[in-house]
Amino acid sequence: MLLTDAQKLAAAIEERINAGRSSDQAVTTTVKTQSQQSKFTAPGGGRPTFIRYHIEVADRARVAALDLDQASALLDDMEPDWGPDQLFDAIRSRGLPVETAS
Repeated sequence: MLLTDAQKLAAAIEERINAGRSSDQAVTTTVKTQSQQSKFTAPGGGRPTFIRYHIEVADRARVAALDLDQASALLDDMEPDWGPDQLFDAIRSRGLPVETAS
């Protein structure tokens, strides 16, 4: 269920920010996963695996990673006329790092 939620959030952010923009100004979103297996083994069971989902937001110059709560809050705050600059400014204003794309 969380994977589907992450994919929907990523698609919604991408669609909203790219509406009416040329492909050279496009922002892409990608759902990334991070798996970690617990060191604890439950009696009679195996080790549980924890999967964390985050959304990577990128344009040609910048990249940032958001967890699902952060992405949802960002989507709620996005204005229809926002461009990539306003998007990454909003990410920075939440105290999240925005890195230079490689």
